[in-house]
Amino acid sequence: MEKRLINSLITSLVVLALVACKSTQQIAKKTEKSGNTTLFYIEEIQKSQAHFKTANFSEAHINFTSNGNDMSIPMSIKIKTDTTIFISIKPFMGIEAYKAELEPTNIKIFDKINQRYFNTSYAYLSQQFGIDINFYNLQSLLSNQLFCIGKAEIDADSCTLSKNTNGTINIEYINGNLSQKSSFGDKLNLIQNQITDQSKKQAVKFEYSKFATTNGRYFPMEMKISPSNLSKLSNINLTFEKIEFDTSIRLNSTDYHKYTKAKIEELLKSN
Repeated sequence: MEKRLINSLITSLVVLALVACKSTQQIAKKTEKSGNTTLFYIEEIQKSQAHFKTANFSEAHINFTSNGNDMSIPMSIKIKTDTTIFISIKPFMGIEAYKAELEPTNIKIFDKINQRYFNTSYAYLSQQFGIDINFYNLQSLLSNQLFCIGKAEIDADSCTLSKNTNGTINIEYINGNLSQKSSFGDKLNLIQNQITDQSKKQAVKFEYSKFATTNGRYFPMEMKISPSNLSKLSNINLTFEKIEFDTSIRLNSTDYHKYTKAKIEELLKSN
């Protein structure tokens, strides 16, 4: 697989982690005000969200356009909440060619074709891509969860509630130069999340669709990511054909001693 394709794959995953939320402990901050409509809706939204300790997206694809070429790559994602995310890229008849092991403090990427591994940090990737990245951001976005950008909890007093004519509602939140607008459907399911950085004049939109009941949880089977600042990468979609929640999953870390350590710059640079 060409280096530019790997670069596009990594960029796609990095775009998922644009948000600057510190944790996924999504408990609404209690307010002393009585009759707070915003707090009421936030609590109802949290009740309706899909909660799990483990998730196995065993059959998935990442689809995107890179330099005018449409690509679709088979992949799988395994999550152990607040602990580990494993992302496996399987471009050749289900054979794992690349694997990313994400923990809250570091990232390891394995190039199994060339027997190399790369060790990097969220701070380094944030510097390279010019956007804030951390483990919990990616977990929240993959989990279709409500959050307040830059906060460890949902601050209902600082959120603004509005309703659309079609019955959907919006929760808006501002943190410095970052503004966030989360939209919810008739089942109080998160259907869109838009993050805008006014200082950098860039934005990214996450749209969730094709909701289905899986293991008793109402969950989107497709996520579309629309960044405004990546000219060579567009039409990013994650599609999930099979999801299992709270089942026994194996999260065996790869023995990096079997691989040659390489610099992450070699992986990120394009041809």
